[in-house]
Amino acid sequence: MSAAAAADNNQKQEHELVALEQPHIVDIADSDRQDITATPSTVNFHNEKGPDAPPSESSDDDSDKKKKKKKDDDEPKVSYLQLYRFASPFDWACVVLGTLCSFANGIGQPLVALLMGSVVNGIAENPDDLPAAIAKLRVIVIKFTIVGAVMFFVAYGQMCLFTLSAESQTKRIREKYLHAILRQDISWHDIGKKSESLNSRLSADTQLIFDGLADKVGLCLSSLATFVAGFVVAFTHGWKMSLVLFTAVPLMAVTGALMAKYSTETSSDGQDSYAVAGGYAEQAIGSIRTVVAFDGQKRELKKFEEVLKDAYKSGVKKAFATGLGMGSFMMIMFMSYALAFWYGSRQVRDGNMLPGDVLTVLFGTVIGAFSIGNVGPNIAVFGKAQAAAFTIFKTIDRVPDIDSTDPSGAKPENLTGHIVVKNVDFAYPSRPNVPILKNMNIEVKPGQTVALVGHSGSGKSTIIGLVERFYDPSSGSISIDGIEIKDFNIRHLRDSIGLVSQEPVLFNASIKQNIMYGIRKDQSPPTDKEIETACRLANAHDFISKLPQGYLTMVGEKGALLSGGQKQRIAIARALIKNPSILLLDEATSALDTESERIVQAALDNAATGRSTIVIAHRLSTIMSADLIYVMDRGVVLESGTHESLMALGGTYTDFVAKQQLKTGGTDVEKTEYDETAITPSNAPRIAIADSAFPQDGARTGRKMSTLLRRISSHQSSRSDKSGDGVVEVVEDQEMSEARLKKEAAKRLKMQKAPIGRTIKYLRNDVSLCLLGVFFACIQGALFPSFSQLFAGAINTLNAYREDSFIHDANMWSLRFLILSFIGFAGFCGGMTCFLIVGERVTSRFRLLSYRSILSQEMAFFDRPENSTGALASRLATDSQQIFDMVSQVILTTVSSLATIAVGLGFAFKATWQMTLIILAAVPIIGLGQYLEIAALTGFGEKTRKAYEQSGKVAGEAIANIRTVVSLAKEDVFEARYFEVTREPHAYARNKALYASFGFGMSQGVSYWANSIGFYGGYRLVEAGIIEFQDMFNCMFAIVFTAMSLGHITSELPKFAKGKQSAINIYELLDKDTTIDADREGVELDTIHGSLSLEKVEFKYPTRENIQIFNGVDIKVHPGQTIALVGPSGCGKSTIIALLERWYDVNGGKAVIDNHDIRDLQLHNIRNHMALVGQEPVLFDMSIKDNILYGLPDSHGTMEQVEAAAKLANIHNFVMGLPKAYDTSVGDKGSQLSGGQKQRIAIARALIRNPKILLLDEATSALDSESEKLVQEALDKARYGRTTIVIAHRLSTIQDADLILVVKDGQVVESGRHYELVSLNGVYADLCQKQNL
Repeated sequence: MSAAAAADNNQKQEHELVALEQPHIVDIADSDRQDITATPSTVNFHNEKGPDAPPSESSDDDSDKKKKKKKDDDEPKVSYLQLYRFASPFDWACVVLGTLCSFANGIGQPLVALLMGSVVNGIAENPDDLPAAIAKLRVIVIKFTIVGAVMFFVAYGQMCLFTLSAESQTKRIREKYLHAILRQDISWHDIGKKSESLNSRLSADTQLIFDGLADKVGLCLSSLATFVAGFVVAFTHGWKMSLVLFTAVPLMAVTGALMAKYSTETSSDGQDSYAVAGGYAEQAIGSIRTVVAFDGQKRELKKFEEVLKDAYKSGVKKAFATGLGMGSFMMIMFMSYALAFWYGSRQVRDGNMLPGDVLTVLFGTVIGAFSIGNVGPNIAVFGKAQAAAFTIFKTIDRVPDIDSTDPSGAKPENLTGHIVVKNVDFAYPSRPNVPILKNMNIEVKPGQTVALVGHSGSGKSTIIGLVERFYDPSSGSISIDGIEIKDFNIRHLRDSIGLVSQEPVLFNASIKQNIMYGIRKDQSPPTDKEIETACRLANAHDFISKLPQGYLTMVGEKGALLSGGQKQRIAIARALIKNPSILLLDEATSALDTESERIVQAALDNAATGRSTIVIAHRLSTIMSADLIYVMDRGVVLESGTHESLMALGGTYTDFVAKQQLKTGGTDVEKTEYDETAITPSNAPRIAIADSAFPQDGARTGRKMSTLLRRISSHQSSRSDKSGDGVVEVVEDQEMSEARLKKEAAKRLKMQKAPIGRTIKYLRNDVSLCLLGVFFACIQGALFPSFSQLFAGAINTLNAYREDSFIHDANMWSLRFLILSFIGFAGFCGGMTCFLIVGERVTSRFRLLSYRSILSQEMAFFDRPENSTGALASRLATDSQQIFDMVSQVILTTVSSLATIAVGLGFAFKATWQMTLIILAAVPIIGLGQYLEIAALTGFGEKTRKAYEQSGKVAGEAIANIRTVVSLAKEDVFEARYFEVTREPHAYARNKALYASFGFGMSQGVSYWANSIGFYGGYRLVEAGIIEFQDMFNCMFAIVFTAMSLGHITSELPKFAKGKQSAINIYELLDKDTTIDADREGVELDTIHGSLSLEKVEFKYPTRENIQIFNGVDIKVHPGQTIALVGPSGCGKSTIIALLERWYDVNGGKAVIDNHDIRDLQLHNIRNHMALVGQEPVLFDMSIKDNILYGLPDSHGTMEQVEAAAKLANIHNFVMGLPKAYDTSVGDKGSQLSGGQKQRIAIARALIRNPKILLLDEATSALDSESEKLVQEALDKARYGRTTIVIAHRLSTIQDADLILVVKDGQVVESGRHYELVSLNGVYADLCQKQNL
């Protein structure tokens, strides 16, 4: 026997000896016999680690991580063509037509070279015949106009078709990815990457795939076509010179490839870091009450900041790679021109080429090579898309061992519910070497109610998981009605089972909708009457009917707007609505008050009639009437029998019962000195702790309800395919009203100005880097206009090839080109690197500021539906990314383009102001094209983003609550809901493709029409004798090269539009003045005595202002006193704790700590003196040690402190029995631990704080009797010298309280100590009677 097991066994030596001395085999009791005999089982305790089922590890070893990393390096992305694997025939048609349009658009560009060459040759051939030269120019002007019109249509087709295809494919990928996530077995979710946010991948990574399939593809293809066509034109007009220029192409290609490869690698690292950060943020926002209660905001920020630093490092590497790549690219290009002029001058001298041909070759190569510059940045986008698709496609392709979408398998119509668990061994897949169940044998006969009792982690919930087929046993078999469970159709099996779990999950929908999620696939949608019947059975109808919107009341995210007991009753109604053959109740009544529990228990007893039921309960009073009780420990059965036979046996079960007995007689000798000031029945004022909002549920539910329930849609399958849709439509009204509000908000947003000035303020720390970037961007901008003047000068030199100084002059121009190449390298490399680094810094800063702002909001902010966890996490990711695009690319492009315009126009005006003004007449057309593009993209961008955010909520909710979705067999319903909410943004995106592409087409056609206007004006001015042809060329070249750069500004407009929206969103969040700010200054208390009071408190929840919760409540608690609050679920007990934690502010009166109004105290300071253990404990995805240390400020503490707290909470022995002990990861939301284990770790986390005020909201509700007794003793010890407020439904846990307040019908009806209240024979005495065993 291991040391850990020995230490643990000391606590239970007596009853285990009994078990060891009687080696009988377990006798599966026969439900038909009335005199069932209890039988202890043979138990082998050898090689045990501890009494509880150990959790699975979710974190891999470092070596595993390294191996995985290496594997990821080998195959970090899919091939590009694999991105199109989900394309439909229509998508392929769009891609093919879009490709043709792209090629046509691309070929159009080098036509400029041909037409320009024709202009020069036309003039050169007729040096003395002006009318002939002008006649040729007139024909060329008409050609420019026609080519412009063709380019308009093909550019529109290119943009529109690729965007349509990408949107359609991305929508399909999103749906398939969500389908794949929901399809996976639970072990995949257990073992899978916990640090990453699946929801973040669903929203952000699919957007990257969209970018890799959309307009960027058309731009790349047209650029490649331009490249090829440019060199074809060049080779046909001077092949030798073209060959010389072509030598630069391989160098450019290598540069581009190296840049793309390095960018992809660093992008992938950055994406992973941001996914981890997204996971942290989602976890903290989802558990915001726990984070705030333990003052963990700074710690969460620090964790988030650490991951952002890794992402920043990757971003800086990427910035240098991109900058060096683009700089080298430009340098090689301009060096090739130096070479070309040097070589071309010799070709002209030797008579092999005309000056016009040199111009055509150079224009062909300039346009061709320049187009390759457009490919470089886009290749990085494709790399990101391929890297993002790798992870997503891997999940889509994974076929799980337990596949809920598999249509095969038995679908027996009428199950009787005969469950046999035979010789089952089981270990969780994530920790196969730690056995949970050992040779387990259990039988549930048809219609029988079987109860499982035992310590937390003894394997009780595991049996339910196996019956639901969340997992398959390692060996042995489980059968229902003689059919092996593996042979069932999985959805049919889960449709036949009703499950109510320990921590019920409700979805962010109406109460009615939540109950309808329980129906079977073949069941017709229930009527309102049938829903009401199920709710009456679950004792939920009364409180629902008194809500303002009744059954249409929204429950909030995770049911946050309801109390624990109300949630549990709705979950019970949801389980009963399908009239299941098998009912699984895992602590189904743990969150109910005594009276509600009795009534619901009677209802469940009725509902269990005629169906097989497995009940797990720690409150033994709820399972006394079970047909058969199995007492379990460490994966084996110790005893089995009825309540009476097990009591007669005097073994483990008898010990459990003894520990739950209430004291029912005797005198109270421990009256405290301040009892006379406390509230007593004689002097009690009428304290309203709730009113009609959360009424006391009376004993009105009749026993005949279950018969009515069994009539609900028995098995008359209306095999209507619309049943799923019926489930979807209930929440539409709410969503429609939200959509209306969103449209109004979008309109307001569109009217707002871009907050450029404020964004620049956030760049103050990077001002030197920004100025350096602006300097390099100006160099970058001046590059092409300067090149145009060198170009014109070089052409003039070529025309003077007969002069003696010709070769000397040509060499000088070549040297100038060489110098220009080095300047180009500096401009492009410096500009891109500086602004990309600034972008990385700004996005990190904004992510951190946004996250800090979110964490500092008051609770009412998180209660609002638009601020759900998924929506906030999604905004945190996308808004910062769009700000990055705006800073890193938009500013760089704008500065460089403005420099281009300024220098280019300067040269043009210097050459001829008249012609320049004529060409500028084309500007309104350019402006119109840009206006149409930005107007369309702004409107649609906002609507699309907002609507996809809504879909993120739906997906995030389904992924976060996967166990509930799977147990309800409602994967397809959530997919249908997701499909519905993505329909609207999909339509917007299609409209964007159809209308915004018009602007893009205009912007492409305009450049040709500008040439038409320029040459028309030029030859008319020459004809009039105002200018020379030489001036016309100088002006035209300056304008042409300026216009080439202008295309960049247009392409950045969508990013600017999105960046503006994101900046406004972020600033709205940063400017939101939170009403309860923990960082605000206030009175700081070094020590507190612990006196608490509520004085004439009035309170309504901010999200439900029409419901009064408290109305003039007075409660006083003296230092060191323990006050217990007893009453029905939803009467406002937990609200008192929320007000003392200052999650909300009172509407009237005040909450007081140590004679200070809590609003005057510094919040971080006062919360450090308090500790909270909630009803549904929230653990974070980290080790047990770190979870316990979370209770200390900044999580700094010693291992001795951790162990001392764990021993106090009775969890130390269990932890030491785990292979990694305190370093074991608890999994996402503590999923690798049982409810009791989670609660004990939460208690340890509270006790390590050594708080002066202890707030216990059902702190022991999830514990078994023995653990509860030990933890209760620990809590009793911990209470000495502390002020404690306890909320409890199990009265045995609060019978020693200094003062017990009994709340009924919204008032304190009785108050006093346990014995006083028992002797009154009133409400409390009645509750005691009902709970006594």
